[in-house]
Amino acid sequence: MKQTSNYQLNQWELTDRIRMEDFNGDNAKIDEAMKAISDTVTEHAAALADMGQHLIKEMTIPSTCKSFDIPMNDIDWSQWKHVHVVVEAITESACNVYLAVNGGSVEFGGGGGNEDSTPQSSRKVLHLMLFPYHDPRLYAIAMNLNGGNFFSSGIQYPGLSSLRLACSNSTYNLCAGTMIQISGEK
Repeated sequence: MKQTSNYQLNQWELTDRIRMEDFNGDNAKIDEAMKAISDTVTEHAAALADMGQHLIKEMTIPSTCKSFDIPMNDIDWSQWKHVHVVVEAITESACNVYLAVNGGSVEFGGGGGNEDSTPQSSRKVLHLMLFPYHDPRLYAIAMNLNGGNFFSSGIQYPGLSSLRLACSNSTYNLCAGTMIQISGEK
């Protein structure tokens, strides 16, 4: 019987014998993986609160994809002095990840250090800090806290509708379970 590459879930073929134990085993693996993600999100939210940050939103990429658009147009920039975008990316290979403004050519940071790598996947953390200073009329600038680089978008914060997350090498994909957390400092 074939199995998926990330969680070794069963993939039946016509000639395979289907058994209840296989379904139960797959469900246990899925439950364990989802619990680990939930625990990580809970730990991050508690750590943010301890640092005076407030969770604005969080999301998890549900399936493997080339890129993922993070909506930013629902953020009230006048409420925040600083906004942090933290991505815990799981990629198919040890490639870097980046965030592009409104899905375009202006990049707000790239890179991310390896946390954990296997031949099948790599984990990267990318931390971007935006500086709205409670004034949405300001032009969106960001600092990549992984590399210390500053970026300017040339647009005001209300015009920042999304950030597109992608691998720097377009032959690789973002994997399911990649987490994005956006928090703010008042």
